[in-house]
Amino acid sequence: MQLKPFLFLTSLTTVVLSSSIPDIVRDLGIIATYAGELNTAISSVVLVPGFGTMLSIHSSAVSAVTMLNATAADAQTVATPVSVDDGNLVLNAVNGMKSTVESALTAVVAKKTSFGSFFAVIPGAAALNPVRQDLIALNTSTVLLGNILVSIAPPQLQAQSSATLTELTSAFATAISAYS
Repeated sequence: MQLKPFLFLTSLTTVVLSSSIPDIVRDLGIIATYAGELNTAISSVVLVPGFGTMLSIHSSAVSAVTMLNATAADAQTVATPVSVDDGNLVLNAVNGMKSTVESALTAVVAKKTSFGSFFAVIPGAAALNPVRQDLIALNTSTVLLGNILVSIAPPQLQAQSSATLTELTSAFATAISAYS
């Protein structure tokens, strides 16, 4: 008889701590906002960026990493199996931001000289390679979330989900390589 309250609390805790597909889609929308901010800030750099611009870019990258990691943690608690309809919601949210992420990564490669000029005037900054560090952190968090999303995707969407992750990973690899 005393086991019933414990079982009730355990099941309540599980319900409270689990996330749903709408939670993940909402989180992906926030990540898309950070990707858009990064794309806009990076693309707007002309010649040598100012300190405020570089701080804004780094701050958006850190915020994106934090949200990617939080979404990965949330995605691990989604009840499976995920329906094809729910899987499509997630896949559409990811695909909706993919071109923005790829554009930001292309822009960061194109702006390498500008970023290098900025860091050249700050003693020791060029050796730290902060743009590369941000790219690595973003890639690591993207791969973590991507692997989780692929693992919970319904079998009908596994190949498509995996292909999207591969495309994003490839774009990150190109950008990271440019800063190596």
